Amino acid sequence: MKLRTYAAATAAAAAALAVVTATPAQALSVTGDYQQHKNKLSGYVHVKIDGKKAGTVTWNADPGDWDVNYLGDSLYVRDSRSDGYAIQGEAIVLSTGEGINVSTSGKTAPVEVRKTRNLPEGTKIRFRGCVVKKGVKYGCTPLYDGKA
Repeated sequence: MKLRTYAAATAAAAAALAVVTATPAQALSVTGDYQQHKNKLSGYVHVKIDGKKAGTVTWNADPGDWDVNYLGDSLYVRDSRSDGYAIQGEAIVLSTGEGINVSTSGKTAPVEVRKTRNLPEGTKIRFRGCVVKKGVKYGCTPLYDGKA
């Protein structure tokens, strides 16, 4: 029964992350450098476009993990470059398939935005960073594990 529930949540999570994707002719090389916090709950990924840092997506499980002003159970997204692309953070609550998404679209870089949820302690999430422009997703980093 747990396997079916997990499979259903995974399918729902994949659907929650689905967005229009760029065609190969428009494709950029989107990669990321991941760093896990010493508590193994929080982490961040530097989102790179063609090998150059464009922004950062941070999952912050507990208040103050990365920055004294960061709230817990929050997805922070920073766009570092004024290049016309936005950085989008996407997280999935694995037990429910709920998506937690926040984007710098429509904002002038450099800028940081966040979305916060109050999740039960120990709730597993997966998160990643994506590059978007005018509703088109140009690429994403791999998914990384975190917990509330």
